[in-house]
Amino acid sequence: MHLAAAWILWQLAQSPGCQARRGEQVSEGREVGIVVRERGPEDPREVGASPPAAEANPSASTDETRVEAAVAPTISPEIPLSLPSVEAPGVIGLGPMPAFAAQAARGAGGPVVQNTGLGGRGEFGSGQGSRNGAGNGNGTTMYGVTAKGRRFVYVIDRSSSMTDVLRSAKNELMASLRRLDESQEFQVIFFNNSPHELKKNRFVLFNGSESDRQLVEDQLSGISASGGTNRVLALETALELRPDVIYFLTDSEDEMTAAQREGIRKRLRGAQINCIEFGSGRPVTGPDGKQAPNFLHKLAKESGGGYAYFDITGGASR
Repeated sequence: MHLAAAWILWQLAQSPGCQARRGEQVSEGREVGIVVRERGPEDPREVGASPPAAEANPSASTDETRVEAAVAPTISPEIPLSLPSVEAPGVIGLGPMPAFAAQAARGAGGPVVQNTGLGGRGEFGSGQGSRNGAGNGNGTTMYGVTAKGRRFVYVIDRSSSMTDVLRSAKNELMASLRRLDESQEFQVIFFNNSPHELKKNRFVLFNGSESDRQLVEDQLSGISASGGTNRVLALETALELRPDVIYFLTDSEDEMTAAQREGIRKRLRGAQINCIEFGSGRPVTGPDGKQAPNFLHKLAKESGGGYAYFDITGGASR
């Protein structure tokens, strides 16, 4: 047993780690340390400075270099990545109309509207409506003059010269209002020296409902003929309500001047004035047998409206 232990010790003594190399001075108590450090941008080897002086102990430097080489990570070269190219339509906008939709539009006889795909802008058609009532709401009539629109104003002369015809005007008014529906609005203005609008609680305009027509009819009994005639102020009041159609009922006494008609024309804003003239007997005619035009003819023509003459003695309109 002692012989076996001695043989093991002799083998260990013969190993290269326990024998000094030839020419190497052995010093006792030498400590070998391992230094691991990270190179920064200030390392002289990074910025091109002169290399440091050789270390006094070349063996220790060699050992440290081996350790650093052993722990230094292996950096693989960058490998460029290639992405597959895919051809696809842009995602901005709606794109072209599908074939089935375009076919359906052509089959229905309508236009095919293509979108440009830039911000949603497309090609659209254009149209122009008529403010004088064409195609807007149901039509109505008064003394044979028909008009269509959404907002009507009835301007009725109640001066002393209208005593004999005022009852007829009220009856014709109610007949005209019964042709309006609830989607349409109206107002009634009776005038002499000043205009008088009918009242609907806190609202300015009536609509074509049965209840509103009843409100109008209840107020008619309090309207009588008296005073003078201020047509310009009455028409200006009516135009402030921005109607589509005005029915203007008056006689031809005290004609409106050309300047007064021009002032009304400037305020029309698309309104149509239908003039109903009240007179006694047949209207005045010219050499050609036709009725001579007066200010009511001109006012109607200048606004694109109609004209009618009502004979208060015979009860007929022309």
